[in-house]
Amino acid sequence: MQQAQQAAIQTYHAAINDQSQLYNGSEYFNYTRFYQLVEGNQFHPGAAAQPGTLTYWGHRYAGIPLLYDIHLDQVVVRQPNSLFDVALLSTEVSAFTIGNRSFVRLAGPVADQGAGPGFYEVMLAGADLRLLAKRYKDMLDQPAQNMTRVVFSSADRYFLQLGDDQLLKIKGKQSVLAAFPRHRKLLLRHIRDKRLFTDQQAREADIVQLVLYRTSLPDRP
Repeated sequence: MQQAQQAAIQTYHAAINDQSQLYNGSEYFNYTRFYQLVEGNQFHPGAAAQPGTLTYWGHRYAGIPLLYDIHLDQVVVRQPNSLFDVALLSTEVSAFTIGNRSFVRLAGPVADQGAGPGFYEVMLAGADLRLLAKRYKDMLDQPAQNMTRVVFSSADRYFLQLGDDQLLKIKGKQSVLAAFPRHRKLLLRHIRDKRLFTDQQAREADIVQLVLYRTSLPDRP
């Protein structure tokens, strides 16, 4: 009985230590407070914290209120019962989810093939590939009639990760076809049948659909 109590106490203290590490980062300062008028925001997918999972310093946390500042490429934890949010050390966040969106951190040579070290959204994950999106928000000062004004604008870049060490830039149809030359005819037929890449506004959805179709095809010699 005493051993069971000691084990429970040790487990409790370990959990507390893990949580304290999570909330022991630097304070996140919302830099848009300097402006009187703000159009848009610096967060993705939205400015409201959502429950998520997080792998930080090798520990996995679940049900944590998270924000993702994509202008700074920084994960932010909303502290319970506190006026302050915590900015996590980006190099120690290996993966996280916000709502139904998943993100991974790339670093080293594979990241250098893409947009550099940082967080990439996992759009699609197959047995031997991942379709990734690098999200950006630019911040532009636009003074207007005695007011300080800032505008956020979004941009996205797409990458196809093959294995652990190859990252290809994906701009559209031709990039996907070039990545899979052995399946080119089948992919072209799928593009025609589904009328993909006919609307620039649907480019991301079309890239996802085409790569998803590729994952359903058998490998060819």
